[in-house]
Amino acid sequence: MLNQINATRAANGCGPVAPNPELTASATRHATDMLHNGVREHVGSDGSTVVQRATDAGYTPYAAIGEVVFWSTGYGNDPANAVNWWMNSPGHRAIITNCSLTEAGFSEVSSGDRTTAAGDFGTKR
Repeated sequence: MLNQINATRAANGCGPVAPNPELTASATRHATDMLHNGVREHVGSDGSTVVQRATDAGYTPYAAIGEVVFWSTGYGNDPANAVNWWMNSPGHRAIITNCSLTEAGFSEVSSGDRTTAAGDFGTKR
């Protein structure tokens, strides 16, 4: 997923995002929550926001944070499905192509025919 995101960023004039373990932990928390608790938005089943999840994972201090999320049923767990969907969503595309975001973490979780994915982007101060 990181390679696809960085290729997309390059095609849009941005540098690559570097993998970040705290953002990966934050994305994993939300992707897992989406799969197991039926969450279909950026707010977790516990009321958490991307800022809270990233901070809980140790991503501080930060200057900017953004999140992209994806869920599907019956499309398999190919990461390209999530990236393609994000790039066709204006809000998600804006986060991916925001050149000021320099780090990211991604997670894709599946069970049976259900797949969820989250990508958390950030820039530290």
